[in-house]
Amino acid sequence: VDPSTYTIVEHDKSDVVSIPSNFYPTFDDARQVQGGNYTYEDLEHVVSATVLIHDDMNYEFLNYMPNIRNLSITDQSNMPKLQNIDGSRFPTGITITISQLFGNSSFCEERYGFLKDISQIENLTVGSSSTAFRIDSSFLQSLKNVKNLKLALDATSNFKYQDFSYLSSLELIGKPYDIAMHFSNAELDELINRGIPVICQDIDKVKNINQQITEIIQTMNLSSNATDQEKLNAILEYVLQRCQYDENVFSISHSGQEVPEELKKVFYRDGEMTAAFEDSTQICGNYAALTATLCRELGLDVYFMDSSNHAWDAIKVGDYFYYVDPTWLDGSQVTLSKTTYQSEDGMTMSFEFVPMTAEEVLKSDDPSRIEKFPWYMEDPTNFNQYEDSMGSHQAEFIPTGLELVPVDSHQAELEDILSEQTETTQTVENSEKINEGIMVVEDDTSERESELSSGKFNVHINGKTIVIGSAAF
Repeated sequence: VDPSTYTIVEHDKSDVVSIPSNFYPTFDDARQVQGGNYTYEDLEHVVSATVLIHDDMNYEFLNYMPNIRNLSITDQSNMPKLQNIDGSRFPTGITITISQLFGNSSFCEERYGFLKDISQIENLTVGSSSTAFRIDSSFLQSLKNVKNLKLALDATSNFKYQDFSYLSSLELIGKPYDIAMHFSNAELDELINRGIPVICQDIDKVKNINQQITEIIQTMNLSSNATDQEKLNAILEYVLQRCQYDENVFSISHSGQEVPEELKKVFYRDGEMTAAFEDSTQICGNYAALTATLCRELGLDVYFMDSSNHAWDAIKVGDYFYYVDPTWLDGSQVTLSKTTYQSEDGMTMSFEFVPMTAEEVLKSDDPSRIEKFPWYMEDPTNFNQYEDSMGSHQAEFIPTGLELVPVDSHQAELEDILSEQTETTQTVENSEKINEGIMVVEDDTSERESELSSGKFNVHINGKTIVIGSAAF
């Protein structure tokens, strides 16, 4: 919220304000209380406070504590609740700690924009060892008023490395493999050489992991002018060769049972990449984390994605982001090619079974096969039940700043379908994406014609239908 739009009312000091019970202030006379009715003069004597943010409460009373030195915020809300807080009313040199309980929100301007208006933040902590935030890196980059930053990171944080030259110190909270997902040795050394202390629980292990990542990249023998797709192919070939899905987890999950949390923890004990480096078998989060880290090392724009039961990646190749699922690519055999079959009802269906592993396809370097590979590069705005009958890719969170744009091939596909519908025999064009050999695009000429003529079309993602033109968030 633009500070100029704030409508903060000035009150007489004797006016009484009702403070919710989830606010715990400490006054300058050392009194510690919980909620209650106070005058605005009382609020001027608050020197520290803890507040739990809920959906059903108003927090504008935070604007009336000009002498607070420490503010701890635990965000339990499903929606932004602090837009009407004016950071310029907080004192210079304040210490602020922001955490969350459920891991379902992001550290972004919509939620915490008031931080930008504070003249100086002596210490800012974002996240905790138990729950890290998803980071909007552009917002974090804008907080040049922070002196000492403590940042909690895990695989889902999707932090993008940035210029931290304005900091006096940086503390990284997280497991070694998760820190290595976001900071390379070169980046850590750059900070240290700038005179910015980097505090990390096990920085030697982080640096050792990063050295292994560098060595993996070197084995790919990529040319200096390799394209994004060539980089992605090399990464996937390595990941599929390195990783083997755990049979025990596979049997449990495909029996319809929930995989026990204690069993999952075995694969993530030191961060999301742990099993990818240290164990003989892995599960989806290990595949996705390793893929994401290698992508970042090679300069690809990537986001680690997760749902309630799965993990995969969103990777930018050329101009578009695609869903790439290295776990689902690691099947025993896949269907790659097509043939045409005419059914009695006049529908053209395509299927031909050519059993090859994903690793074999990538090694063959045959573009005509690679591009038809299921879950190699899926348009995230256009995948449907045929590609994901289990609903495993309904992302719990689309990272802030990630643009999902319908790729050109789908616009061309819609135009082709409209052209074919002018013929007397109704034909349903099969999609290029195949799942075990069969993929049918349903016929809905009127809707598609309307979408094309308007320059907009509906996409179905995360259980919602979004009408988009140039882009969808």
